[in-house]
Amino acid sequence: MNLSAGGTVQVTQPPVTGLATFVAAPPGKTIQTFAKRSALPTERGLDFLETYGSAFGISARN
Repeated sequence: MNLSAGGTVQVTQPPVTGLATFVAAPPGKTIQTFAKRSALPTERGLDFLETYGSAFGISARN
């Protein structure tokens, strides 16, 4: 995510799970996905989870 965001991403990870519960890009930056610009917000969200879901403990899109 750091590479995609062009800077250090802020990640909150509780010690119990070690999984991300909060992620924020640096000010003025975004965390890029491979979704098309024309994709609906739902598809963009699903693409984000497909790309970065493992950080949240998500292993499948459905």
